[in-house]
Amino acid sequence: MAKLQNYYKMMFLINSILLYGEWVDLMKDLQGEFEFFIEFIIDRQIHIDENSIVTAWKQYREEFRVTPRFPSAKLKAQVYEKHGYRCTKCSSQINLRIDHVIPYTKFGKTVFDNLTVLCEKCNQEKTNSCF
Repeated sequence: MAKLQNYYKMMFLINSILLYGEWVDLMKDLQGEFEFFIEFIIDRQIHIDENSIVTAWKQYREEFRVTPRFPSAKLKAQVYEKHGYRCTKCSSQINLRIDHVIPYTKFGKTVFDNLTVLCEKCNQEKTNSCF
């Protein structure tokens, strides 16, 4: 019970720091990793405040080799170029999206070889077929 209380306290604290500390990029990185990050902090008994949260996140990412969920602008441009600015499923050039081949939620990394280009329709079809 105490560990669960610590978990919820830590979740509240991190959310508060991120929301009010304007850590937008870090919040994007944390998507899908938040629960693991909290367990990492609790297990290592890391004291979290506004100054230490970024350091803790860097330690977590280094230890678990986590990549950010969203590709950088440079990486996006490289992926679009690789696929000729076309959807890899239907060759459309409208409403294109960068997509993870192995989904990020299934521990796919945000790296060049795991990213592709899909149009909005094909991306939605892929999402629907996963459920």
